[in-house]
Amino acid sequence: MSDGLFRARCAAYPPMTIIQVMHSHTIGGVERHVVSLGEALMDRGHQVYLACPNRGWMWDAVQGTRIKPFHLAMDGLLDVTSVGRLGRLARMTRANIIHSHMTRGTYYAVKAGRRLGIPVIATAHATHTYKHYAGADRVICVSDAARQNLLRHDVPAALLRVVHNGIEIPQCAPPLGRVAALRAEWGVGPGGKVVGMLARLIPDKGVDILLQVAAKWKVERPNVTFVLAGSGDDDTELKLRAFVEQNNIDGSVKFLGTVPNADEVLAAYDVLAAPSRRESFSLTLLEAMVARTPVVASRVGGTPEMVTHGETGILVDPENAESLAAGLAGALDNPNTCLYVEAADKMVRERFTVQRMVNEIEAQYRGLLKG
Repeated sequence: MSDGLFRARCAAYPPMTIIQVMHSHTIGGVERHVVSLGEALMDRGHQVYLACPNRGWMWDAVQGTRIKPFHLAMDGLLDVTSVGRLGRLARMTRANIIHSHMTRGTYYAVKAGRRLGIPVIATAHATHTYKHYAGADRVICVSDAARQNLLRHDVPAALLRVVHNGIEIPQCAPPLGRVAALRAEWGVGPGGKVVGMLARLIPDKGVDILLQVAAKWKVERPNVTFVLAGSGDDDTELKLRAFVEQNNIDGSVKFLGTVPNADEVLAAYDVLAAPSRRESFSLTLLEAMVARTPVVASRVGGTPEMVTHGETGILVDPENAESLAAGLAGALDNPNTCLYVEAADKMVRERFTVQRMVNEIEAQYRGLLKG
């Protein structure tokens, strides 16, 4: 945005002070969304504070950025100190909006906002949680699936607005040499294929279902390497590794842990698998699409709002290794896969950008402030 356009925009829409509130110690799609939203709001002239625990990925991610971190422990739901600290931050900064994420952040935001008369907007990022959202002045749902979940739990429809997640579109593709180097590191030879995941290693993501396919394909498709990028709780990862060892597939399954170069990893996959048991609206699926990597995802939550079967990806039945295997085989073998890769990339660039998302969230802020 040019300086002239920026000044004109500020004159028409005065900058706001926004406090984002979220309790988290890990990294996942929601945490990345919170940081990305904060950076985009700062780019538009707003002042953004991030109230979160001072031990975790989000706290570290905003160090050295223009987003101002503020330690808020939010220990359980009886932490009166955190309510007071959030209130003092809001008064000190003359906050216009408190924007909470997930249920615990919303609980504390509503407590502080009500005391001070500051509007609270909450974002619902899940399709199974619902507590505390009814206390917010408005609720942004990242998918219609998240909205339907809240309606089922009697959150008033008048509070709810759907704003789909968006991603920053990369300026260029990762270097081919780097992509080739990654595949070589994973032991993928000429004619080899990579089926990958980029997700937290937790039960909801269905990594165990993909490993069932890996065991089945040990003989059927020995040229396929399964790459798992991401970390999770120790118990789940130990169980996954034990399954790999028991089925003698350690040669074809690679655990990468958390990766700093997700764009390169996605570009190095031949197919992204997302066999989730529960999913609200996956950033990773969008990122794979703009990396021009075909996606095979379970038909759950908000996923069908971005993946149209046979047009922008392949949808499979959840909790079904046979269905997943068939979908992955189709993506690897079908010569028309390139057509829906093109369609998926075009769709994301048209409908699911950070710029579009922030436009809609800003409109919610201003609409709420106008009453």
